[in-house]
Amino acid sequence: MDPEIRAQFEETHRRIDFVTEQVRLAAGETRRHFDVVAEGMRADVRLVAEGVASLAERVDRLEENLRVEIRQTRADLTALISTSYGDLDRRVRRLESDR
Repeated sequence: MDPEIRAQFEETHRRIDFVTEQVRLAAGETRRHFDVVAEGMRADVRLVAEGVASLAERVDRLEENLRVEIRQTRADLTALISTSYGDLDRRVRRLESDR
């Protein structure tokens, strides 16, 4: 083989080896960075999940409190309306009987 071609071939081979090593190093660094970012995201997802669970519990408690309050308000209004209706009915009957 011609010495000049052989030298070019060896230089090309060295460059390819160098680029291959650089790509391998970059891939390893990228992988480590990805692992760090992924772990951070896992932690963030866990925090969000805990927040959602906590919020769901708060909403459940609020819903139950509102149900109790609505039932009590309904009972109070029913009693008030019944009393008012009874008083009004007595007054109307008295007026009608006085005629």
